[in-house]
Amino acid sequence: MSYYIGLDGGSTYLKGALLKDRQVMETMVCSTGIDNNGSAEQMLEQLCQEAGISRSDIRYTMATGYSRKVLTVADDDISEITAHAYGIRVTAPKEYRPGMIIDIGGQDSKIIYLDSGYNIKNF
Repeated sequence: MSYYIGLDGGSTYLKGALLKDRQVMETMVCSTGIDNNGSAEQMLEQLCQEAGISRSDIRYTMATGYSRKVLTVADDDISEITAHAYGIRVTAPKEYRPGMIIDIGGQDSKIIYLDSGYNIKNF
């Protein structure tokens, strides 16, 4: 089995999701605290423990958000703007075509405009 973890290292909270076969298996939220990477490490361990898997079962970990660059537990990172657009692309019902995303975070807010293919037009 292949599992994936997504981390959103915000300025005030760290959010994590464990996925298997494109389905969310576990989620977790904790205060970011002073050690973002240490918090992420603990979160990965807890997500694995809750799911009854080991860290070696995790195929890939992606990070986004304010502290994404310091999360060394992640294999790669993308901006939260890109993550939002991708999330809409894979989850929005076909009959609903959102053209704008509003992200209200702990440090800043963003308005993201999408084209008809859910690509970022502007933010």
